[in-house]
Amino acid sequence: MIAACPHCAWSDEVEDSFANQAAECPSCENDFVILDQTQAPEPLQAPEPLQAPQEVAASDDAQVSVNPYAVPSTSETLSENPDEEFYGYGGMSRGPYWGWNFGLNFVSLIPILGFIALIAGSVYIVRERCRNLGYSLWYGWALFIPFYNILVSFRFACCPEGYADHKTLDKTGKILLAVLITLMVLMIGGIALAITMVGAHR
Repeated sequence: MIAACPHCAWSDEVEDSFANQAAECPSCENDFVILDQTQAPEPLQAPEPLQAPQEVAASDDAQVSVNPYAVPSTSETLSENPDEEFYGYGGMSRGPYWGWNFGLNFVSLIPILGFIALIAGSVYIVRERCRNLGYSLWYGWALFIPFYNILVSFRFACCPEGYADHKTLDKTGKILLAVLITLMVLMIGGIALAITMVGAHR
């Protein structure tokens, strides 16, 4: 059999008993293993490809419906429309709305000029609040509908930006709504108590 050094061009004929034994090349003095050329080398097996993480196929029942108008974490967060475009509604958010209302209450104490400022300011904040909530500007006229105007007032005071689309109250809105309902219940209870006491003295 032929022993060939893989490090240089040296080769020579050796006995078959030296097959698969280590030897030192007499030419380059590097160690190598004398391979038995009569045995066919085992074919190299390609390494198995790495398995990609299996994707969990969600069934129709397990699919979670994503609302493109998901309520923002804060009233200042931009919303997303069905075309996956982010945009802001603009208008007046809850904070400025409360500030304008308190301011107009003080301005309205001024004779004549205060009444004019109250009317103009009310029209402005209703229009801007409708824009911020995502309602048509005509929605403001609902304030003149008895009983329904209570719901509209609650929406103006409590709901976050884009409420007309996502229909969800955030944490701040829920707190404000609870405070307003509590105040309304206390006011109605106080009026009922006062009427009862007046009736009892007659």
